[in-house]
Amino acid sequence: LQLVYARNLNGSEIAKRSLQEIKNQVKVSPEQEQIWLEQMVKIFPNVKNGDHITGVYGPSQKAVFFFNQKYLGELPDVELSKRFFGIWLSPQTSEPKMRLHLLGLNQSS
Repeated sequence: LQLVYARNLNGSEIAKRSLQEIKNQVKVSPEQEQIWLEQMVKIFPNVKNGDHITGVYGPSQKAVFFFNQKYLGELPDVELSKRFFGIWLSPQTSEPKMRLHLLGLNQSS
């Protein structure tokens, strides 16, 4: 999954928004929420218009991230990795049309 940013964003804001999207899909305990937020804040950099973050994930694996094609790091928690990619790929996503497009399932009329 590659995200190309169209505006400047602080890495901690990316982490907070990601956590909110995860919480919209699944119940997260306050303790788990704090742990996951800390993990994401550590990995996500500040971005500017045109930057891209690429994430690579396989089922039951840690997610590995690249920032502008350079290794960035990984999320050490397998469940967080799954939930993070679920922001876009889960049936419970807040963007169902984008999900269909990403999965190659968009229907032509």
